[in-house]
Amino acid sequence: DSDLSSPIALTEICSTGDKDYQFKKNWLREKCNALKLDFATQGHILINVRRDHILEDSVDAVLSIPRRDIHLSWCVAFINEDFRGWDVNAKEWFELVVREVCNPLNGLWQTNENDRNKGIQINPWSGIVFERDDNRYFRFMGRVVGRALLDGYIIPFHMTP
Repeated sequence: DSDLSSPIALTEICSTGDKDYQFKKNWLREKCNALKLDFATQGHILINVRRDHILEDSVDAVLSIPRRDIHLSWCVAFINEDFRGWDVNAKEWFELVVREVCNPLNGLWQTNENDRNKGIQINPWSGIVFERDDNRYFRFMGRVVGRALLDGYIIPFHMTP
């Protein structure tokens, strides 16, 4: 059983600093697996989205999950489509929603030209130019990135360090 009331100590996280990449990757996967709950017996959150409104539906659904339930499994269903399996839907959803939120036309992120890997960073003009609550989208992305880490999905999201 996972115990969300006892988070990983900062000293434990720091102790991995001098380890190689493979050790860190395995360590993180072990910690994430310890937090996961069984879908069938311990509950899940159903996220219903329309493809043509994937960003809006996803933001609304993910941000409506109470903090106490955020660790439950997320089950994504595309409205008016045949169900293809939770893993298939989740993988596609992560890819689509991250691609959409990172779309330059949305103005939330910008490419860091000084980063040779072309990572992205928050666009400092996003909230001003588009006159919307961009913090809502950044909170959403924080939850999405955290969930992707927890579930072991690789998403096309490369932030500048």
